[in-house]
Amino acid sequence: MPPGVQHYSTLARGEKAYYSITVPRPPILYEHIDVNLVPTAGDVDMYITLDPNVVPGPEPGHWQYKSESHTSEDYDIIHRSDNYYIDHCSGATCVVFVMVTPAPWTLFANNTFYISATPNSQNLQLKDGVALVDHAMSGTWNYYVFTLLQDPGADAEVLISLTPYAGDPDCFASTSIPRPSASQHDPGKASRRTSRDVIRYYDTDPNWCAGFPCSFYIGVTAFASNSTFAIMATLRSNNTISLVDGQTVYQFVQRSEDLQFGYTIPSEKNIMEVVVSPVYGDPDL
Repeated sequence: MPPGVQHYSTLARGEKAYYSITVPRPPILYEHIDVNLVPTAGDVDMYITLDPNVVPGPEPGHWQYKSESHTSEDYDIIHRSDNYYIDHCSGATCVVFVMVTPAPWTLFANNTFYISATPNSQNLQLKDGVALVDHAMSGTWNYYVFTLLQDPGADAEVLISLTPYAGDPDCFASTSIPRPSASQHDPGKASRRTSRDVIRYYDTDPNWCAGFPCSFYIGVTAFASNSTFAIMATLRSNNTISLVDGQTVYQFVQRSEDLQFGYTIPSEKNIMEVVVSPVYGDPDL
């Protein structure tokens, strides 16, 4: 797999999948590598090693990093200061080996997910309506990009939302600056709220797409301390936002607007609870 790209896959209960991602040293040296596992149905775990002589797996001695989150939100951070990185990534490239398998407790016969590994100096490609859980350390930046391949038509909108789980992440966006920052971003396309953040692009904005394909670049930094968050970009044009079991998604809806969400119920479950918690206003379900 190439770095910075979310790869989609499906696994049945008891199956395993193996991946390798070669991360080169870019002109601007990265501080860490983010490995993200984004389930869209079910729950999957991952086991990571940088040692080419070790096949990654859950057995002791077969992983150097792992994520077995019960809440379906999985990510790992490989720091350049880690002993594993120093031992195996001293050359021009660093190869990340990953094994993914459904969690033993998942009720889904088919577990679907996206997997990616990205140096924090590179823009990770976001998928429409899919929330990505990630981590930003104080004083560093994570970068993302959301691309529209073709003109979505009139009255289109791109909404970028940031849901903090810990700390206070802030986000900045641009359609022309690949690495937006607090000092360089499109006018009005910054969100520094102490809770949830949102940035909206309307097709009437001066910085809307001049042509297609069109990229929306996003920079996220942690204010004062490390932050864990979910980031999502959505094209608001009659599409459905994917929900993951137990994972909170922050969205914004104007008066007379509506949003559509989708969730796949596993056959073994007979009860489902849907909760809408207003931050402000009065949304109905």
